[in-house]
Amino acid sequence: MTGSAIGGDAVYYYSILRSIAIDHDLDFKNEYEYFHNQTSGFTGNRKIPQIPEENPVTSKLPAKYPIGNAIFLLPFFLVTHFFMLLLQSLGFGITADGYNLVYQDVSALSSLIYAFAGLLLIYILGKELFDAKLSFLATVSIWLATPLVYYMTMEPLNSQPLSFFSVSLFIYLWYTRRNRYKLYNWAMLGIVGGLMSIVRYQDSLFMLIPLFYNLRKLPSILPNLFLFFVSAGSIITIQLGVNNFLFGSSFNTGVYSVGLPYLTSPKIFYSLLS
Repeated sequence: MTGSAIGGDAVYYYSILRSIAIDHDLDFKNEYEYFHNQTSGFTGNRKIPQIPEENPVTSKLPAKYPIGNAIFLLPFFLVTHFFMLLLQSLGFGITADGYNLVYQDVSALSSLIYAFAGLLLIYILGKELFDAKLSFLATVSIWLATPLVYYMTMEPLNSQPLSFFSVSLFIYLWYTRRNRYKLYNWAMLGIVGGLMSIVRYQDSLFMLIPLFYNLRKLPSILPNLFLFFVSAGSIITIQLGVNNFLFGSSFNTGVYSVGLPYLTSPKIFYSLLS
């Protein structure tokens, strides 16, 4: 319909993925220039209207979105790149550059599959709590009555499909293992929680669920909670390192810096009622 798999914010997410997979770096200059020169056949607009300015501290071009998307999509992208290189070497006239529509479509399809897996997890969990018919109806309603159906079709390379999957996976793993206190369960839940947090930062709030659920069991499960947060932190540290590399501060995301003004003036009414 749009003649492209990416537009809007998805261009920046895709630039991170391509830079890591093809260039093996976090220098987005060539990606930003490429998409700045690309126009949408659907809107006629440039894919990147204006190339961002370098960060004054690090002299790096910013990437204001987290890298969780790239981590989830990287395996599929690399497999695609392998086959594109193979076809290029066989003389098929294909350029294995990480930009063309094959890369975009495979990445978009991968994101869609992740989101569909999230729907399956909701359905499976719903069957445990209620029954199959009611769970099916609820799952289809969640899919079609929310923006998810849009993000699975028109904007599959934005972070929302992978956010949906990672949160669904986290909730499923927590609920099905909530009364199991083997340490490996908590380590696995922490890793998923960390990945969930670097897909969309606000998703980290879901990690409070196992904490609150187990408050009544303190202090006996302190080792479990400690392992949970250490496992999550080991993944989140990846994003903190990227932030420090690009912006000179682990807590500078390129959109905002974590600080007192944001905690004392969170603009709740503006967010809900504007």
